[in-house]
Amino acid sequence: MEFILGKSHLAFLIIIPIILALSLLKPDETFNLNVGDTYYVIKNSHLGILLSILYFILATIHFVSKIYDIKLENWIITSHTVLSIFGLILIWFLIKEINKNEIVSFEEMIKDMKIKERLTYLIFITLGIMILSQVIFFTDFSIKLLKKLF
Repeated sequence: MEFILGKSHLAFLIIIPIILALSLLKPDETFNLNVGDTYYVIKNSHLGILLSILYFILATIHFVSKIYDIKLENWIITSHTVLSIFGLILIWFLIKEINKNEIVSFEEMIKDMKIKERLTYLIFITLGIMILSQVIFFTDFSIKLLKKLF
């Protein structure tokens, strides 16, 4: 708990090379997201670079708040850090599970489709919670920064 509150920026900086390494292992593979009748296809390398930039921005904000002694709420720092890192790991595992393709009977294929649909909903819920966490964090940081400046 002390690490998350005191050095939360390091947690984000540690995960950046892991994201880049995983995304650049097979850079030509794609991340497919099916939303209704629309498929979104993103190369792993592009997704890894985008996520690394986002996590670097988060690490910078956490670092700036420590340097300029901007007192953020402890529960916001903890929940934001935990949700941002473990939410990404959960989404990664769920996507790996969704992308498993096995040769099965038609009945099992229908059952797998329903399970994969529910896993996709779980991904969206996790992503929504992560985005809500970012909004709360940025709002708290912005308010406290403006109070400190003025």
